[in-house]
Amino acid sequence: MATFPWFPLMTTLGKEHRVAGLMHEGPGYQLLDLQPADHVALVLSHSHAMASTWEQVLAPKLEQGSCWSEAYGPDGYWVCLFQKQHQPLAVEDIPQRADFMAPRDLMRLAHALRSMPECHWGKALYWPKEQLCLPTQREPESASQRRDLATALLTGGIADGSLSPQEILRFNDWLNVQDVTSIMQVLGIGQTVSEGSRQVLPSAPFRLPGQARLEAFFNEYIVDYYRRKDAYDAMQISPPNGVLLYGPPGSGKTYAVRQLAEYLDWPVREIDLGSVGSTYIHQTSLRLRQEFEQAARDAPSLIIMDELDAMGANRQNVRDDHKIEEISELLRLIDSAGQRNVMVFGMTNRPEALDSALRRRGRFDFMLEVGYAGQQAVAEMLANELDKRPSARGLALDELAARLTDRPLSDVAWVINEAGRLAVRSQRSSIDQWSLEQAVMALTAGDEVRHATLDLESHGSIQ
Repeated sequence: MATFPWFPLMTTLGKEHRVAGLMHEGPGYQLLDLQPADHVALVLSHSHAMASTWEQVLAPKLEQGSCWSEAYGPDGYWVCLFQKQHQPLAVEDIPQRADFMAPRDLMRLAHALRSMPECHWGKALYWPKEQLCLPTQREPESASQRRDLATALLTGGIADGSLSPQEILRFNDWLNVQDVTSIMQVLGIGQTVSEGSRQVLPSAPFRLPGQARLEAFFNEYIVDYYRRKDAYDAMQISPPNGVLLYGPPGSGKTYAVRQLAEYLDWPVREIDLGSVGSTYIHQTSLRLRQEFEQAARDAPSLIIMDELDAMGANRQNVRDDHKIEEISELLRLIDSAGQRNVMVFGMTNRPEALDSALRRRGRFDFMLEVGYAGQQAVAEMLANELDKRPSARGLALDELAARLTDRPLSDVAWVINEAGRLAVRSQRSSIDQWSLEQAVMALTAGDEVRHATLDLESHGSIQ
């Protein structure tokens, strides 16, 4: 787009107005500042793809003389004058104004937008006094983008289509629930993303190599629910509100949930309860609420709460009143998460230390133990990770897996990364048996060996 007005500065438009500068421009139009300063000019190009539509919309104004055609050089334009307080606004810019639109004005805008379903709403120009929208781009937004735009108009800038009517009211107290619902209905937006959760899941089942029990649980209780949501809803069946995973450090609890989030294509928020605590009374509860609020805005989404025992300890063993308050707030947040389409996963190494209220069904509906992987599970993980990288065929993984059994899963990832590094260092094009053997040797020999210089001379990497 141009960065200068199509009509030169001080060009006379109409009888008494002169061009003073460029205020705004969009697809095929410019909004010009004028002298005297109480008016602005909307300039529409005759050559734009929407020109025939514009001519139909402008026909009454052309007859009245409030709009006219004007040429500059070889180009032709329509020029419309507006008092500054009634100037056209790009719909996507309306939420950035300092003041909220009144419910009546929002409803008028909604009707104007609904009159052009096959055009881009955000790029349209809204004429408040005439209560009409002038389309500037034919290709409409996606349904989710229109939900985001509608929510931004209602909240004054929060472009989050997952917000419920009640959540929208927290940003704009000029509205009530009926206002929000009615405006959304006029726009043809009957439900939010968080209420719908209609994204298409991959056709293949969720896979979690090396953790068959968790894989089966996730597929049965979570993936299948969202794959056949209508049928489950008819039975009044909900997905788990929360799942508690417990086991030793490095057993793959967090990794498993991250893989699930990637499969579902959901955002995930990770809260380390061992570090979220504040020395200031009430600040910890505030930070927790902020995390859950953001997860609700991102819904459908997942929350991972690591070191749950750091905050969710048994209240009978807690003396400070504000600590008891923090635990109670945590319970309330977990209680309401499912209603906001947020699924909570708690992680702990010490399930016995948790408050009994945390462990009851309705908060964490399932408690699953996640231990270190056995030989077969490690072999599956090795094969899965090697499939993602250049690797030789016919690798003997069973013996390597036996040496990695009952170790943290992070060790398996470290071995694959180290094997890849060694392959590059030794000028190999793929990970082979030697690379893997050397990586496992470095791991099992101890931390001090990991940083030692490996003898690679016989393999051609050190001259």
